[in-house]
Amino acid sequence: MKTTVSTLAVFAFMAVCVAAIAQAASVVYLSDLPFKASGLKGNPNGGYYDGIRVNSHQTIITSTGSQSNDWERPTRIDGQEYDKSLLFHVVKDESVTATWALKAGFTKLTATIGLDDTQDIPGIFPLITVKFIGDGKSLGSASIQSVYGKPNPTPSVDINVAGVKSLTVEITFKGTGGGTNIDIANPELQPVSNGSSQ
Repeated sequence: MKTTVSTLAVFAFMAVCVAAIAQAASVVYLSDLPFKASGLKGNPNGGYYDGIRVNSHQTIITSTGSQSNDWERPTRIDGQEYDKSLLFHVVKDESVTATWALKAGFTKLTATIGLDDTQDIPGIFPLITVKFIGDGKSLGSASIQSVYGKPNPTPSVDINVAGVKSLTVEITFKGTGGGTNIDIANPELQPVSNGSSQ
């Protein structure tokens, strides 16, 4: 009897492990997928540039392509580091976009949005709006209004991307004061194959 119970316990444990591995394998991050950037300005060789940093890499995507950058610090919001992230670096008040071909392969996008702990000029309090646009239609948005003396907000987003073929993230900056870094952290996509209804 003990042998039977032990064997059943081992099988149950193995089933849980296999399910956990399968679930982990199905996680897809927006920051791991290729995208097309637009609206990035500046002269990277002259030291002024807008850019997008992916997953804390030292390489920054700019208006002239990928540029190596001496950026050793990880993506971090309120002291918490994020391995999977998109950091948008904008020097002046403007809008930049990044567009992904999702090909209707996902049902939901979740993420945390916040000012990165590293800023070009500390003490600047910008207004930032992040819009999620699917196939030309608004899917949702989040805004950050930094206020002196108050913790910076870190809104979470839960965006329905079911059936979306092309996803655009548009970020508008106002009051940057010479350089602002905003993060979209843990941008996790739920694949259609996870059994979610559309």
